[in-house]
Amino acid sequence: MSLPDLSKMTIGFYDHGLFHHMAERMRPDFKEVLYYCPWKSGFPDYKKAIVGTRMSDITRVEEFAEHKAEIKESGGFIVFPDAGDGSDAQDLRDQGFKVVSTASADILEYDREFMKKILKKVGLPVLPYEMVQGWKNLLKCLELMESKGEEGFIKISGFRAVTETFKFTTLNKAMPHLYKIGFKLASYAPEMWFMIERAQEGIEPGSDQFLCLGEPLDSGVYGWEVKGRGYSGQVRAFSKMPEPMRIVDQKLIPFLKKRGASGLSSMESRIGKDLIAHPIDYCGRAGTPSSEVNIRNCKNFSHVMWGMANGERVKPEWYAEYVSEIILHSDVLTDNHVPVSFPDKVSKYVALRNAWKDKTGQIWCLDMDGGTMVGAACGWGKTKEESQEMALDVARQIDCPRLDYDDQVFVKCNKSLKEAEKWGLGGF
Repeated sequence: MSLPDLSKMTIGFYDHGLFHHMAERMRPDFKEVLYYCPWKSGFPDYKKAIVGTRMSDITRVEEFAEHKAEIKESGGFIVFPDAGDGSDAQDLRDQGFKVVSTASADILEYDREFMKKILKKVGLPVLPYEMVQGWKNLLKCLELMESKGEEGFIKISGFRAVTETFKFTTLNKAMPHLYKIGFKLASYAPEMWFMIERAQEGIEPGSDQFLCLGEPLDSGVYGWEVKGRGYSGQVRAFSKMPEPMRIVDQKLIPFLKKRGASGLSSMESRIGKDLIAHPIDYCGRAGTPSSEVNIRNCKNFSHVMWGMANGERVKPEWYAEYVSEIILHSDVLTDNHVPVSFPDKVSKYVALRNAWKDKTGQIWCLDMDGGTMVGAACGWGKTKEESQEMALDVARQIDCPRLDYDDQVFVKCNKSLKEAEKWGLGGF
């Protein structure tokens, strides 16, 4: 395949603040990278209007539609790195634009019960679950579960800002968070739907892939996450992915193809000692963690993205076999901006979110989503240990008020890997 000269192209990013780091990663390869975050409303928030400004020479734009012709005429394409814009992505494709997006396949992430139905339809196993409407009814169900000694995972479809998935063991441990959820929902609490997924003994590896027309490219990453804290992975040919995970990805190809998925995609599964994978969480976007380090470790990432936009399978090339990532937090970010600094020599290993740079050159992360995540410190190397030490070294060089990260996160990742190897799933 003859690959195009990207330096003459202008590309556009339609994001919501989290993934300007991807636009920054691609900037050196293109004539221009236009970055847009929707900000207009009845009461606009300036933070949505400034996120991405002056970050690594990407161009922040206030109106996306005004630049569509410029992108098309240059031979460029449009990237939707986040989920939730599937219909917009498909509309642009219908207009003749080249687009990177998992498109309407992101419903697997937004509608958890729908995902369960699709899994059954394609012949994949599903963990027992029940749907409960209303916050008070959720409490009643959890009380009954506790009386039976049952544990589970509480999930919400669509409205991720209300709560991330969390594990239920006892009411005493869960109640502070449950009250917080109830307070957030307020008058909508009786109408919100919750999913209770029953806990099952096992381990939870992830399959991180680049999709072209629904099918994984030649290689992706087999990885292990410590929720909200870090990640360690190994680049593998898709044919060499652990069989239980590869079966899941293969059986979903017809659905993903029909839905127009061409972009970053990952699936997390719970695998027991029977080595049967039960898919539990789909991510039809640049997931955190893993996308931060994976796109930096991919040498030809910009051409891979061009390929996905144009329906062409471009074989990923990688700097190293092993990748690691540490998630960076600051509780200052819950209600204020937080300044972040680091030496230039580690800049390519740092991925920030919801950030902008002021006129003095100071980078600030913005309190846009109510969370505490500042970004990620990335590492890659010839061995797992080398990649992990690099990520730790980068994290140590970051200056941020009340910076918080788990310097033992890879001990936890490695423990999961040993368990996987013991069960016959395969470690690294």
